[in-house]
Amino acid sequence: MLPARSSGNIKRKIELYLAYGSQLVLDVDPAKRTITVHDATSIRALHDGDVFEHPAVPGLSFDVRALFDGIRAI
Repeated sequence: MLPARSSGNIKRKIELYLAYGSQLVLDVDPAKRTITVHDATSIRALHDGDVFEHPAVPGLSFDVRALFDGIRAI
């Protein structure tokens, strides 16, 4: 079983990563099958049927549904 996700702790970590130079932070939540994409200017939630692409990682593209395929429901 995965530990509980504390939104306050996650938010603070994301803020720190971006403040110290990360161009992009992906918050992957397998229980909700979502990926939240954070960069310096925006936050975007991706769900089944969405495709991840971002200028910070040119050439990287994947289907969110495919990422979660094979992961046992939590």
